[in-house]
Amino acid sequence: MLQVNLENIRAAWSWWGQRGLVEQRSASLDPLFLFYERRSRFQEAERLFAEAIETVDNDPQDTEQRFLLGKLCARQGYFLYRVGAYDKAKMLLKKGLTLTEGDDGERALCQNYLGTLALLQGEQQVAIDLLQQSLTLRQALGDEVGVAASLNNLGSVAYFGGDYQSARQRYRESLSLSKVKEDLWSIAATENNLGEIARLLGDLDEAHALFEDSLSQCQRLEDRWGIAAAYNNLGSVAYMRQEWEQAKALHQQSLEIRKDLGDRMGTAVSLSNLGVVCFENGEFKDALELQSDSAKIRKELGDLRGAATTLCGLGKTMLALSHIENAMSTLIEGVKLANETEATPVMLDGLSTLAEGLFQHGNVELAINVLAFALHHDHADAACEDRVKSVLARYAPESTLQTLVAASPEGTNQTIKAILEQITKVVPLRKNFG
Repeated sequence: MLQVNLENIRAAWSWWGQRGLVEQRSASLDPLFLFYERRSRFQEAERLFAEAIETVDNDPQDTEQRFLLGKLCARQGYFLYRVGAYDKAKMLLKKGLTLTEGDDGERALCQNYLGTLALLQGEQQVAIDLLQQSLTLRQALGDEVGVAASLNNLGSVAYFGGDYQSARQRYRESLSLSKVKEDLWSIAATENNLGEIARLLGDLDEAHALFEDSLSQCQRLEDRWGIAAAYNNLGSVAYMRQEWEQAKALHQQSLEIRKDLGDRMGTAVSLSNLGVVCFENGEFKDALELQSDSAKIRKELGDLRGAATTLCGLGKTMLALSHIENAMSTLIEGVKLANETEATPVMLDGLSTLAEGLFQHGNVELAINVLAFALHHDHADAACEDRVKSVLARYAPESTLQTLVAASPEGTNQTIKAILEQITKVVPLRKNFG
């Protein structure tokens, strides 16, 4: 119904703004927001809400106008985040938080979105604090839909930190609430997240089933953002099954939708994933171009966690192309970012690739020290162990996991900073590095 009457509603929205009719605009604000958000019409919504903000009097004495302006700023901030304007999004969300002071529902909404931005920009503890505050407020308000959203985002904090079991628990709690409220959009999104956890824990059948169910839901809901996410994740399952052509096709479908939506963060993710598939398929030059494009977007966005992931993948590709100076410089940059943003799985994988570069450069002892550090890190998992084994099998087949620590016990007791400093002293780096 809203779709059919959208032009009339937008005309009324503009007319109310021109005449300062606060009550009517306030009543229509949330339904309009949900319409654009759930149909992934982020660019259109960003323009609409920007225009709306311009028509509201910024009179500190007019409580109703002030509150309406705060709500508009918060929702405009959300749409700016969706199109990749992170800094401006953060500014507007903070303004919304100030202007709606005293309203716990609005405070929780702003804290939830600010926490999501902090997570993407590598501010782990800031993200946790904001999301936990949002969760506490929503629980006190009895806002079960909001509680589900906050739990989902707290699950993502654990996911990015490599704590997959905690992430799964948070996602399951979120999914249960969303099912009670019959919030189909949230159900689809959370199934996607749970599928990603299953994939990372090696249960590809469960992951595939969750992604397929999420895709079907999103197609029925006409949720293009969710469709793109499901295609992306199904591509990752195909990748793990070494179905390279299927993986490439799915990531390409995801990329096309994300580009059309103006979703720069999603575009960067799809470019990076396509690059990884090309790498595994031996298409190193294509991988280099895709990952370079992804890294550029992520740096522009301030997506430091994503940049760390892409840079480590890009360094691996450069190493395969024998671009040793660029490879080691890029890997060091990626590992530093991963460490700073607490993206531990990315950091450990990047260290294993750095060890490959050291082996290639003839620095065997330092390479083994780096692998020992990765293997004995507090958050090293089965994937990390497999990666270390793979590197050793290629470059030091006589070594075993049992002799690794004995050969280099000091490797487990150093800091990342100390290890990277050692590497920079023994391998050639590009001149503009750092």
